[in-house]
Amino acid sequence: MMKNQFQLSLIILTFFILLELGVMGNVQQVKREQCHTVIPNKSGKCIFTECKSACEKLKKPVASLCLPPKTCRCYHFCS
Repeated sequence: MMKNQFQLSLIILTFFILLELGVMGNVQQVKREQCHTVIPNKSGKCIFTECKSACEKLKKPVASLCLPPKTCRCYHFCS
C-alpha cells in the first residue's frame, strides 16, 4: 500500500515538474516584432510580382502586399 502511494506521488511530482519546465520555456522565448516598409510604385498601379521582387531586394520579408491605389508594403521582422 505504501509503495503504491509513493509511486503515485512520484508520478504526480514528475508531471508537475515537466509542466513547469514547459511553461518556463515558453516565457523565455523572445517575441520578435514585425515591421513594414512602404515602397511607392511609380507606374500607377501595384503589380504583385514587382512588389515582391522589390521587397526581396530590401530585406528578407515575411510577406509583400499591394495596397490600393499604388502602394507596395513589405512586412519583415524588425532588427
